[in-house]
Amino acid sequence: MPEHLSLLSRRFTRIPKACHAAAQDELTGGLAASASLLLLLLCGGCSLLRPDCDPQAQFQPAATGGAACVVIVDDRLLVIRHRPSGKLDLPGGRSKSGESARCTAQRETWEETGIDVHVGEPLGGRRDLFRCSPLQAMTSAGDPPLRWWSAVEASDVLWVDPRTLQDSDWRYGRPALDFSAIR
Repeated sequence: MPEHLSLLSRRFTRIPKACHAAAQDELTGGLAASASLLLLLLCGGCSLLRPDCDPQAQFQPAATGGAACVVIVDDRLLVIRHRPSGKLDLPGGRSKSGESARCTAQRETWEETGIDVHVGEPLGGRRDLFRCSPLQAMTSAGDPPLRWWSAVEASDVLWVDPRTLQDSDWRYGRPALDFSAIR
């Protein structure tokens, strides 16, 4: 196995077989193929991995911009480190055409963290920020692995103590929420 594939396998876990062959073909082409691999990932390649949105959430009004999840386990908050800025952000992002805010929050959380969530109620009187809980049992003892499909946007997936974060740690400033009140 070429060294760059070996590094990829160690850095990103659970590369699905359906995508591994495509990624291997692109990566064995050397650095010139990097743009091709990036295009494969950005254009929804291997999207069969993405969990379906909750059917009830699909029939809610379409989001007008984007949506995000607040996931707290063991009093620790799930965040991503945004690759371009190095700042922290909640898992979330822009809605696709006609997609509900709940479906956006679920999809973006999966895409950025690899964690499938149940999207609960809106937080703080907002229509774009939701209390979400992981569908699989987990603890915050160790940071979740960075999934290969997340690496374009995120450099890390982290569990953090939200009380220790400053405004300057956040990509768009500290979210206006009392994280200690969210369980």
